[in-house]
Amino acid sequence: MRTKKQKIWACVWSVVAVVAVAAIGGVFVALGKKWFSGLERPDQFPPDYVIPIMWTIIYIVFAIDMCLFVVKTGFPKKVLALLIVNGIQNVLWCLLFFALGQTFLGLVVVVLVTISAFCLIFEMAKHSMVSFYLTAIYPIWTCIATCLNLAMWILN
Repeated sequence: MRTKKQKIWACVWSVVAVVAVAAIGGVFVALGKKWFSGLERPDQFPPDYVIPIMWTIIYIVFAIDMCLFVVKTGFPKKVLALLIVNGIQNVLWCLLFFALGQTFLGLVVVVLVTISAFCLIFEMAKHSMVSFYLTAIYPIWTCIATCLNLAMWILN
């Protein structure tokens, strides 16, 4: 059984990891803002302000959920591995798509992000249905991001 102090530290490190992924990804997005603004976009593309709002909501929900999840379950190894893989993939997508302007490679990675996001929430569901429901928005949003990335690759 883990002590209260261990649970608090696990919660803190979970939040730090979520913030790190968001911050590093944000740096790469900022590097590619000018390039991105010049891309041809599909008619269904959401207004520019929607995407950062959605990602902020997703990261906040993930940080909260990671605290709840780690306190309740610890971190089962498979969930931890999927979280690490998914975080790396998120940062890689931001690097490829925004900072390097590689729409096709970004598409490949965002497909992998979406697959690992579904794997992650279904693995989390084995331990906590609350976590499943809280984080279900994430793979849904990555499906939308995949469609938008595909459209932008086709158009550009």
